Amino acid sequence: MQMATIEFARNVAGLKMANTTEVDDDTPHPVIHIMPDQEKKLLNREYGATMRLGGWGLRYPARHPKPKQLIWRPD
Repeated sequence: MQMATIEFARNVAGLKMANTTEVDDDTPHPVIHIMPDQEKKLLNREYGATMRLGGWGLRYPARHPKPKQLIWRPD
């Protein structure tokens, strides 16, 4: 799912340098980010049972309005 998100960001949203912060801390278009509570687990090499289920809010930088244009559906 992460790779599909990066692919969509690069090829549909036009964010050619989109990446995950796990791979590139300095990406100008971070579309996947490690959740703060997971950072400690990764540092301690605790990799198992970390999947998060359910809805999560979408946040994106205001300087990149394109994701909002792609998903915005007025009620």
